[in-house]
Amino acid sequence: MPSFDSLFNAFVTILVTIDPPGLAPLFLAVTRGMNREERQQVSVRASVIGFLVMALFAVAGASILSVFGITLPAFRVAGGFLLFFIAFEMVFERRQPRTAPSP
Repeated sequence: MPSFDSLFNAFVTILVTIDPPGLAPLFLAVTRGMNREERQQVSVRASVIGFLVMALFAVAGASILSVFGITLPAFRVAGGFLLFFIAFEMVFERRQPRTAPSP
């Protein structure tokens, strides 16, 4: 049985990663023009899909990585490099445009 500390740590990590207050304006922008019922339906659908994806990787994540021959330490190092690269671009204002320019 996991300890309270490990459960609390996992909960805080997921909460910080998902960032509900930061996503609220994005949700409102994406669902602009929808009425309350439609927004509620979109939010429930998104929450269920997100939960299912997280549950899938919680249960079978190690197996999925092993199929591709990726070890957990290698995955962590790759994620660290990715975060470092993004942070480096942000600090030195060298962000590359992620969309095609408008004609």
